[in-house]
Amino acid sequence: EGCGGHMHPGKYALGLRRALLASGARVFEQMPVQSLQLGGEPHLETASGSLRARKLLLCTNAYTPVAFRLLRHKMVPARVHQFITRPLTSAERDSLGWRGGEAIYTAHEILENYRITADGRVVGGSKDVNVAFGNRLPEACQPDSFRLIERAFRERFPTLSGVPIERYWGGYIAITLDFL
Repeated sequence: EGCGGHMHPGKYALGLRRALLASGARVFEQMPVQSLQLGGEPHLETASGSLRARKLLLCTNAYTPVAFRLLRHKMVPARVHQFITRPLTSAERDSLGWRGGEAIYTAHEILENYRITADGRVVGGSKDVNVAFGNRLPEACQPDSFRLIERAFRERFPTLSGVPIERYWGGYIAITLDFL
């Protein structure tokens, strides 16, 4: 029946890191790459030195087409916005009928997404996706984006109309042009 799911991206990244280290791979973090040569044996330069490797896993998300001009015909950098509420009361949680802990998203290009955190807050957003021409990074967070995602949240969950939003934020992600 179900064909979806959600995951905690931070825990996923830490799990990948642990698996890499357990396999004997070397992990270099917080070392901005200044130049990158692919093909044959990958070679990259940082302010701290250079690296050659048989295999290279480049984890740059939205920065891939911006910084390295890679995959720019397959993905576009976008800025998305999220919010988090205060913890819901039991009555507020019950009013939703949302007991399974599943994540919710709308199935269109400018998706909305919502999930309940372990401490009972609603995290949601993404309705206002900003892109810039030429694979540039879009402008930083805009208050209009925050108002839009809050309005969508209030429309989707009218029983939570009095629940305050505690925090908003935004960040860059890569969106593949086929939305997969």
